[in-house]
Amino acid sequence: MSADCVPILLWDKKHRIIAAVHSGWRGTVARILEKTLHEMQDVYGTQGENIVAAIGPSVSQESYEVGTEVVDAINEAYGADNDLLIKISEHKAKADLWKANITQLVEFGVLTTNIEVSNLCTVINNHSFFSARKGDTGRFAAGIVMV
Repeated sequence: MSADCVPILLWDKKHRIIAAVHSGWRGTVARILEKTLHEMQDVYGTQGENIVAAIGPSVSQESYEVGTEVVDAINEAYGADNDLLIKISEHKAKADLWKANITQLVEFGVLTTNIEVSNLCTVINNHSFFSARKGDTGRFAAGIVMV
């Protein structure tokens, strides 16, 4: 369930394993996606080249203004020279959670051609998706099923 956080769906096409990851800013800086991929690797033998990943509707960098706490956490997790932040003032920036999660996928060895990003911002497209930033209390689901 999500309302601005990044839903990520994973499919290991070789081992026929699937996973769904919910990654808000805290999960993104904690590298929850990377941890999921390594767990899939440890348990099932998953390799990056066998993963197909989908990043679903969530807050875009254009709509995601964050304060010092998030800026500091991103810089600590991804290095001060990361390209995940656009500074807008001394204590505020716009954060790119999509790119941060793509980075985790690529670092694991997922081919960029196997990563699909919806590019649908839940804030901008609030008429179609719930957005906590817009004050919505509802959530929408992202799911994956293997048949």
